[in-house]
Amino acid sequence: MRTFIFLIGSTDEIESLEQLKNAYFNGTLGNYNASVYTIQLRADCGTDIFPVTDIATLIGRGMAFGGDWCMDGTLSCLLEA
Repeated sequence: MRTFIFLIGSTDEIESLEQLKNAYFNGTLGNYNASVYTIQLRADCGTDIFPVTDIATLIGRGMAFGGDWCMDGTLSCLLEA
């Protein structure tokens, strides 16, 4: 299994992807309008054309944008745990 973390935050409070990542790693993400989504996938679920990281990104976006978030005014990234 591979574990991924999808981070998303509002550009009203977070100015860069670096700030978003730092807040996650420092444990201060809760101080911002931001969310964390954990995704676990089988390591062999990707292909050469559609790698597992692309699949994880699409799942993370679906989780975020299917709920409380919209794409406008946000920064997001995928990290591998």
